Amino acid sequence: MRIVVVGGAGFVGSAVSRFLVSQRGATVLVIDKLTHAASLASLESISRNPRYAFRKADIRDRERIAGLIQAFAPDAIVHAAIEKIADACIGGATEAIETNLIGTWSLLEAARAYWSTLPQPQRDRFRFLSVSSADDAASPATAIRTAADQMVLSWHRGYGLPTIVSKAASTYGPYQFPNETVPSAVLAAMEGSAQEAAATPAREWLHIDDHVHALALMLEKGMPGETYAVAGNGPATTEQIAARIASLVERHRPRDAAASIRALKATAVAGEAQPLTGIKAVSEALQRDTGWRAEHSIETGLSNTVRWYLANPAWWQPLHAAQSADDAYGLLRIA
Repeated sequence: MRIVVVGGAGFVGSAVSRFLVSQRGATVLVIDKLTHAASLASLESISRNPRYAFRKADIRDRERIAGLIQAFAPDAIVHAAIEKIADACIGGATEAIETNLIGTWSLLEAARAYWSTLPQPQRDRFRFLSVSSADDAASPATAIRTAADQMVLSWHRGYGLPTIVSKAASTYGPYQFPNETVPSAVLAAMEGSAQEAAATPAREWLHIDDHVHALALMLEKGMPGETYAVAGNGPATTEQIAARIASLVERHRPRDAAASIRALKATAVAGEAQPLTGIKAVSEALQRDTGWRAEHSIETGLSNTVRWYLANPAWWQPLHAAQSADDAYGLLRIA
């Protein structure tokens, strides 16, 4: 299977690319602009594989994207080039609007032009999978992303392009950038500088391996026009996650975590640092069509993540240092 992954140097995109190449035997073309949310170091493990290729391109450049798609001749396209952050002001939302709306339109049109040239059997098998979020917060970022999701589905209703939208719970795991909730808590605990976590409602948490497995199954078995919800084995609050992470770091590296453990436990409510459990919530449609089930509990997922960050400072330290300096860590070319 030949698959284009747009935004393939980001957290989810790189995980999908690694999985498809190493676990599914697919031939993958990664397309990425290499902005603040991308690093080629996340693709290092497959960088020498003959079934992997990378091209730098902006999703908004329809002519360039169309040319890459036509030349590669994919069986599927995974759209993971989603800008997650949009400030409340209009100026702050500009990048998200341009990437999520204009970029999605550009990619959809390039995909449709290619798909329309395929013989009927290949057209039937082709899939356009858009990776989105289940976040329902009333924010500009959520509104922009929701509009992009609707655009993807409308290309199926209006033109027949076999599109699928995946709306996943808060995803965490290896190779996630240091400014995100879980890795930030891990690094703070390692440095002994953990701060009190802000109070938040309980929400679902999804390990990246479970997320990627769900996406792969959508490519193989998903129904065009469907929106699949992907949830993990939650829910948990951010405070619970931070406290559990500190305990896990303490378990694996007691000296590094001692100060952060004391800081967290001084404000943690009873039971926060205990093993986390929850009831799995997942879309019935996803289970029905693909048979997917999350394998990681929050406890096993966080343990896996903490151990990975402890073992891979060469990946996160340059990003963490650049983020601390000027938040321009996406400009690093460390692979």
